[in-house]
Amino acid sequence: MSDNLTGLANAEERPNLHYDLVNPATGIGYPPLPSRGWIYGRDRMSRLVAEGRILWPSSPSGRPRLKRFLSDIRSEFTGFSSILDVGYTTDGTREVEAVFGAKVFAFPKPLSLLETMCAQGTVPDRAEIVLDFFAGSSATAQAVLELNREDGGDRRFIMVQLPEPVNDPRLPTIAEIGKERIRRVIARMREEQAGKLDLQTREQPEDLGFRVYKLGRSHFRPWQPYQGESTAVVQQLFDQAESPLVERWQPAGLLVEIMLQEGFPLDSAVERQKEFAHNAVERVSSEFCEHRLFVCLDARVAQETVEALAGALEAQDVFVCLDQALTDEGKMRLADRSNLHVI
Repeated sequence: MSDNLTGLANAEERPNLHYDLVNPATGIGYPPLPSRGWIYGRDRMSRLVAEGRILWPSSPSGRPRLKRFLSDIRSEFTGFSSILDVGYTTDGTREVEAVFGAKVFAFPKPLSLLETMCAQGTVPDRAEIVLDFFAGSSATAQAVLELNREDGGDRRFIMVQLPEPVNDPRLPTIAEIGKERIRRVIARMREEQAGKLDLQTREQPEDLGFRVYKLGRSHFRPWQPYQGESTAVVQQLFDQAESPLVERWQPAGLLVEIMLQEGFPLDSAVERQKEFAHNAVERVSSEFCEHRLFVCLDARVAQETVEALAGALEAQDVFVCLDQALTDEGKMRLADRSNLHVI
C-alpha cells in the first residue's frame, strides 16, 4: 500500500523535517507542507529513495508517498479505537451469574473487553504473562483461559487481589470469589473437553492448572539482639537459636520460601522424586535457572537417600535440608558433590 509521508511539525518546531524531496530520475523537487514537514529526516528519506521505497507522482503538483509492504507489519492488529465494540458491565454481571448461579460481585468487566485487550497485547505462542493487579472476580483469568482455548495460545496469568471482605459467608472476601471463579471455569472447560479430540496443534497439552499464594510471615525466626547480662536470657536465646525456624512451620510453605531465597520463581516446576524411597525429596526446576534445586525437609535424611543424592546431584545443583537431618559424614559427602545448604 502507499502511505502518507507528511509529518506533524512546522519549520520552527522541527526544522530538520523541512527540505525539498528530489526525485533522482526527473530532478523535480517536492517541498513539504509548511505547517507539517516530512515524517522522516534527510538521512532516512535518502535511504528510502535509494531503496526505491518512494512512489513519485506523475505531475510536479502531486505528492510523493511511501511504499509499505506486508513484511513491514509487526502486528496483525491495528491500534485501539477510542470506541471499542465490546460488551458492557451488564454482560459481565451475566457471565458471573452463569459461573456462580448468583450475583456475587458488583460491576465485573465483560469477558469480551478483556479478551480483546489480551489478544491486542500478547502473542499466543510466546507464553506471555497477563497481570491484573486489581483482579476482582478474576474475569481476566477467565479471559486468558478462554482465549488460549480459542487460538491454542500459551498465555499465563497472575491475579493479585487483597482479601477485602464481602457479605457472603460462603465466599467471605473478594479474593475467595476470584479463586472460586477460576476453579469453576476450569472445571467447566475440562467437562467440555472430555471425550473430544484435541484438534489444536499444541506442542504441550492444554494447561488448566493454577496456584494460589498468600502473603505471610517468614518461616525463619527474626534475629533478636541482646545487650544485657542475664545468663538466663542468653541461654533462652541460644535454645531458640537451635533451630532457625518458627514453631509449627509447614513444609509446603517453607518449600516456597526456600525456592524464592534460592532464586527460583513461583511458577517453577516442583516434582516429588520417586527414586528416593526413604525420604520426601522435591526437585525444583525453572527455565530461568540453569541449575536444579533439591529439597528434603524430613527430620532425618536416610543413608540410602544420601547415597542416591550423591549419584543424582550435579556440581551446580543445590540441595537444602534441615541441619540436624544429616550426619557430619552425610554433610561432607553431599557438600563435595553439590552446593549443600542446611537450615
